[in-house]
Amino acid sequence: MKTGKPVVALIGPVPLVEPRLQQLLEEWLSPTQRAVDCQTFRLGECALPAIVETLRQLPMAGAVRVVVLRGIEDLTAEDAARLAEALRTPVPTGRLVLVATHALPAGLRAACTAVGHIEEWTVETPAEKARVVRDFFTQRSQRLTPEAVQRILRAWSDEVEPAHIVGWLEQLSLYAGTQQMIGGELVERFTPVISEGTVFELVEAIGAGAVDRALQLVATQAREARRVPEWLGLLGWHFRRLWRARVRLEAGQPPAAIARELRLPRRVEDAWMAQVRRWSLTALRAASDLLLEMDTRVKRGRGEPQRLFEETIVTLATVPDAMRDATSSARPYSGAESLCLALDQSA
Repeated sequence: MKTGKPVVALIGPVPLVEPRLQQLLEEWLSPTQRAVDCQTFRLGECALPAIVETLRQLPMAGAVRVVVLRGIEDLTAEDAARLAEALRTPVPTGRLVLVATHALPAGLRAACTAVGHIEEWTVETPAEKARVVRDFFTQRSQRLTPEAVQRILRAWSDEVEPAHIVGWLEQLSLYAGTQQMIGGELVERFTPVISEGTVFELVEAIGAGAVDRALQLVATQAREARRVPEWLGLLGWHFRRLWRARVRLEAGQPPAAIARELRLPRRVEDAWMAQVRRWSLTALRAASDLLLEMDTRVKRGRGEPQRLFEETIVTLATVPDAMRDATSSARPYSGAESLCLALDQSA
C-alpha cells in the first residue's frame, strides 16, 4: 500500500477536493487501519500543538498515521509560521493532509513544497463551474436538470468565492429536501435576491446606528418570510468575516495581508477594513450571539419571521457606541473560536 509524501496540501472547492482526499486515504490505509490511524481536525476545535503531537504518535495498525487538518485558510499568521516550522521536521510515520478552500500563507506554502506537494484546483470557466455544481449534487444523490445548472451558473458571478458558492449549494440541497431531481423552477424560487454589496451596506447602516436606513435596505426582501433565514445567514457570514479580520488586525497583521487572506476584491479593501475598525471584538460577539438566537427562533417558529428580523436589525443598530468602539483587550480570544464554530454550524 502506498504511503506517499509526509505532507499533502489540497486547495480548492469542496466538491473537487473531497474525492481526492478519499483517494489518498484509500491509498495509504486499509479500512481497518483507517478506523484507528486516521484523525480529522478542524482549525479552532483543537490547539495546533495537540494536532502536531497527534501526528507524531506511532500508528496502531499500519505503517503510517494520517492527520487531516481542515480550515487552513483560517490560520493566523502566527499559527501558519508555527505549522511551517513543524513541517520542516517530517515525521517518518506521519502523513499530514492540509485542506483549504483557497491559497495558503506564503511561508506555509513554501514548507509544504519543501517536504511534500500541493494539489490545487481553480474554478474559472463556465465548464469548470458546471462540473463543480454537478459533482456537488451527485455526492448527495441528487441530480440537476440542464436548466437548473444554467440558473445556478447565472447566480455564481465571477466575484463569488468557491467557498461561498459551496455554502450556498448546501442550502439549496437542503431546500430541495428529498427531491432527487432538482429543476430550474426550484432553483429560481431559491436563488437569493440579496447581493453581498447590500449586506455590506446594511452592516454600514447598523454600525452608524442608522435604524431607518437599515430597515429601508431590507424592506422589500423582509416582506417575504422565506427570505428572513437567508438574510440572517448572510449577516452571520459577514460578521464572522469581520471577526476574523479584527482578530488579525489586533494581532498586528497588516491590513493588506488581511485583505489577501479574506480574498477581498481590491476595489472594496479600504471600505471593508474601515468597517472592521468600526467594530470591536466585544460588539462582534454580541452581534453574532444575537443573530444565532434570532436564527434559532425563526427556524423553530417562535414568532413571525419578519417581525423577528426587524427586531434584530433595530437591536444591532442600537448597540451602545461605547461598546462598539471599545477595545477588546480585556476579552480573551478563546471564546471567539467557539463562536466561529457555532456560526459554521448554523450556516
